[in-house]
Amino acid sequence: FARENVAFDIYENDILVTTISQPNGSESGRIAYRKRNKGKTKITIYLPPCAEIMISGLDIGKYTSVPDKEKNLLILGDSIAQGMTSKCSSLTFSTLLGNYLGCNVLNQGVGSYIFNEKSLDDNLPFSPDAIYVAYGANDYAKSLATKTKTYEVDCPAFLSKLSEIYPEVPVYVQTPIPMLDLKTDEQIRLFAEVRSFVGETALSLCMHAVDGFALIPCSQLFYADFVHPNELGFLVYAKNLEKLIAFK
Repeated sequence: FARENVAFDIYENDILVTTISQPNGSESGRIAYRKRNKGKTKITIYLPPCAEIMISGLDIGKYTSVPDKEKNLLILGDSIAQGMTSKCSSLTFSTLLGNYLGCNVLNQGVGSYIFNEKSLDDNLPFSPDAIYVAYGANDYAKSLATKTKTYEVDCPAFLSKLSEIYPEVPVYVQTPIPMLDLKTDEQIRLFAEVRSFVGETALSLCMHAVDGFALIPCSQLFYADFVHPNELGFLVYAKNLEKLIAFK
């Protein structure tokens, strides 16, 4: 568990019907749901993004698989992309964006991750038609703690390797979204430097630079804490981004 909130969202015919929370201390780890619509029904189950899930038994009777969508979106990022603070597993930024764009999403957002070229898989069994990159917040934190601008090496190396792996795929590189806990002049200055460097590096490699400050308001109303958006923040975040992404 990366967060205590662990829930399964159940959709029938693309409408959210219920959110089933997994209670803390449950020995069985079992959840149950009974279909509400009569007749043939499209069922979608979203698994928690912040817990390791192992399905040991699944019986859904006679069924037909829903075909994949035509376009693929690969998302690379940190805890925000992972959906760390959403209490509903289907209302994370990545899931909402995939639904808005009508595409298949492979979300490789991992909490605490930074630009790291070694995290890229040269043989990923997923062929993206667009790639969205959302790092920088933890790169800022690392540089603040170590007093070294590690992002000036890590960011170009990561984006250059990504370009080598996917030379024909449009890449969208987001600068960090607002952080609400910046207090000192050093924090404000360094965060601005990281944002600027990420955007300029993306443009220098002929990638699309996306301004994170244009995606979500700098207001506590849209955040679960000082860094991670809440469900409302994720909705606004994904909706604003929907207008910017185009597939190859």
